[in-house]
Amino acid sequence: MSEALHYWVCSVDSTGRPHATPVDGLWLDDALYFGGSPETQRHRNIKGNREICVHLESAADVIILRGIAEERIPDRALAERLSEESKKKYGYSPGTDEYMKTGLWVLRARTALGWKQFPKDVTRWAAES
Repeated sequence: MSEALHYWVCSVDSTGRPHATPVDGLWLDDALYFGGSPETQRHRNIKGNREICVHLESAADVIILRGIAEERIPDRALAERLSEESKKKYGYSPGTDEYMKTGLWVLRARTALGWKQFPKDVTRWAAES
């Protein structure tokens, strides 16, 4: 997850209609951090239903995460770390203050699926309750 440049976030609107969009993101401490404008359909969908699915761009190296997205304003230490990691990964970053002002979404997966040679190596993981 940390090596991927982009992720697909799948959400649903208030009528249950699915919506998928690519996002930049950072995989830190077993969680995916991603942002985006509050005016996007994705943001509005997640506000209404925090159950999301996230997967990589690749159909060859598959990782699918499912869980509940949390909206979060990071503390200064996390905001600094996010800013540094984004600069390393993408060559640009919102500043520390921007992260602390606008916030972001965090996904800690409840379940994960992955494979490279379907169906030989399909792996399913579930978080402990």
